[in-house]
Parts: sequence; C-alpha cells; structure tokens
Amino acid sequence: MGIYLGCKVYFIHEGYQGLVDGGNSIRQATWASVSGILDD
Repeated sequence: MGIYLGCKVYFIHEGYQGLVDGGNSIRQATWASVSGILDD
C-alpha cells in the first residue's frame, strides 16, 4: 500500500540486527521487489 501511495518503503533483513547493522541489510522496496510475494 505504501508504494502505491508514493511512499518510500524499506525492507530490513535479519530483524533488529539488520536495523542496527544498516548497510545492505536495509533496502528500498520497489514494485519489482515485491511482485510475487503473495505467491510464496
């Protein structure tokens, strides 16, 4: 819903540790990166 509304949405990999580590653990979500999630 956030991407649809024009907001910047981020994935945080590895939970809280990924948030603390930053870097490649935090990635911006795009339409391409979220397509197919419901299929999994």
